[in-house]
Amino acid sequence: ALVGSACKAGEAKITVIAKDAKHPYHVVATKDSKSNVYGWVNAADVKKKECPSVVDTKIDTVKEVQTWLNKSYSAGLVVDGVYGVKTKEALVKALQKGLSVGVDGVYGPLTNNAVRNLYNGCSGELVKILQALLVCNGYTAAYADGIFGVTTQNAVKSFQKASGLVADGIAGRDTFSALCK
Repeated sequence: ALVGSACKAGEAKITVIAKDAKHPYHVVATKDSKSNVYGWVNAADVKKKECPSVVDTKIDTVKEVQTWLNKSYSAGLVVDGVYGVKTKEALVKALQKGLSVGVDGVYGPLTNNAVRNLYNGCSGELVKILQALLVCNGYTAAYADGIFGVTTQNAVKSFQKASGLVADGIAGRDTFSALCK
């Protein structure tokens, strides 16, 4: 957990880290926090709070994505390995929560407008959601670990090319929109 001193103080988690940005950390309130802290902040604006260590395993199958969504977002999914309507809706809800927009599970204009570009060097919860979307769309080389590296970049490029998008390896609005269809 993190304690944000920028925006409104309260427990928060980092959802994305934008390398070389003026305010590189995007933070949102944790589920148990009574504040609604969110926004882009500097490293000086956040401090780590002691918490038990968490060991994440490599998430590279639809079943593992479903298990992660159940654990992290209380999605209530049947872990069957099928990327169906409910799993897609749960991933969109996770994305919406990470973007601090209304959570309804429908990828619409408000969600699309809130999407920021993710690229090689970014990390955090939004990257993990992107990777989970790639895994569910058949791009299993991009396992969900929250670190946007060369493997994720190549998976994004492959998905973009297959979807008729500019294959630049940057996951922005068009890429998220296509992943969430």
